[in-house]
Amino acid sequence: QDRHFLKPKAHCWFLLCCSGMIDSVERIVLTELIITLCEDRMTSVAYLADLAQLWCSIRISDDGMSLHVYGFDEKLGDLCLQLATCLATLADWNELEKRLEVAKECLRRRYRNKFLKPSRQSKYMRLRILLNRGVNSTSERIKALECCDLKRLQSHCRSLFGDKSDRVGFMEVFCMGNMLVQDSVRLARNFAE
Repeated sequence: QDRHFLKPKAHCWFLLCCSGMIDSVERIVLTELIITLCEDRMTSVAYLADLAQLWCSIRISDDGMSLHVYGFDEKLGDLCLQLATCLATLADWNELEKRLEVAKECLRRRYRNKFLKPSRQSKYMRLRILLNRGVNSTSERIKALECCDLKRLQSHCRSLFGDKSDRVGFMEVFCMGNMLVQDSVRLARNFAE
């Protein structure tokens, strides 16, 4: 419980792990496109959620896709459900073709501006030397981004979230804060469905 405003506060993390999400440069770029498009599609919902003191974030992690939903309101479950619906129906979104070029341009700029800070360049070099795998160069990602089209994106979405998805992945859920165990379990089940 928040001691200052006396309102309940909860954090929920969802980690979606799937082998087809980050196993190649092309799939990493497609997953980043999905995240960018989902953020674009959820803009109006995120604004209204912000007014209700709810927040969400999506990012790619080493294991898959990480979603973080948190806030003070009891409508936290509704925001999670809207986020899950957005991901599940992204391949059939009416404006997907129009917004794809915008998302590709955003990613292209992000890739090109990745090493503007020297600390990012040194971190990249250390990871490249230490891991010698899984760390792709900016030019590789830009090249993979140029090859992405609507059909590839839709098939990637359907393979991850559609009815005919591979289902070889799993989801980890961590909820903390002022939330009952039953609410946490119900929230995780609703998100998974």
